[in-house]
Amino acid sequence: MKRLLGVILVMSMVICSAPSLAGTSGPAGAADALPMLSSVDLLVIEIEELDGWMASHRTRSELREMNRAMMGVCEELRHVENATRALSGDPQFREDKARAEELGRLRASVVGLAGELSGWQAVLRILAETQGSQSTPASDQDRQKCQGARADISKRMAALDARLGEMCEAMSRNQARNELCTSASSLNAALRQLGPVIRAMDSLNGDPALDRNCLSQINQAQDRLSAMIRQFENCYDCLAVMAPRS
Repeated sequence: MKRLLGVILVMSMVICSAPSLAGTSGPAGAADALPMLSSVDLLVIEIEELDGWMASHRTRSELREMNRAMMGVCEELRHVENATRALSGDPQFREDKARAEELGRLRASVVGLAGELSGWQAVLRILAETQGSQSTPASDQDRQKCQGARADISKRMAALDARLGEMCEAMSRNQARNELCTSASSLNAALRQLGPVIRAMDSLNGDPALDRNCLSQINQAQDRLSAMIRQFENCYDCLAVMAPRS
């Protein structure tokens, strides 16, 4: 089942990114005609399946909290998908080639974000399935290194949260298109959903029983989280180009 979901997810990403790869001429694209293949929708299936598995196996609360937080991210990304789909189907918007190109980049970044989320889910599943199988205890030095990397991620999140908040206010003042306002506000809300993830990882990092294998998975999860922030930053940059002339 997991392998099938992975194959479908890859197919979905290819289809969803097709309009941006093909340019802005012609109809909105195959992805608009096949919303059931949305990479975000498929992620929701993965998250719900894992949440059910965690409940039946009494998984520790921090892992369940992280899984549910990612569900919140997906819910907000659905709003972004819908808003950008509406813009891509607007002939008047597509006439502006510069903004149309940025829209293609924005949609590609959302697909990339979904890909990083899928990788995160794979790491989270390993953490859930291997809990309790202790190996060599994690050293204090390795814990501190992991915590330091997470602190850097938190700083990037805080800075981007402030920038997105300012963008939302500017769009409102300038009466930007509703689709752009929705994209900015939903991305900001999605980013804030990652706050509980950081707190849950802090809790895991401070567990006296933390072993090397678990810490290694946490480091991998943080790498995915850092990559997600890069995709959020890419989305912000695209919106910054499109918004002033909306």
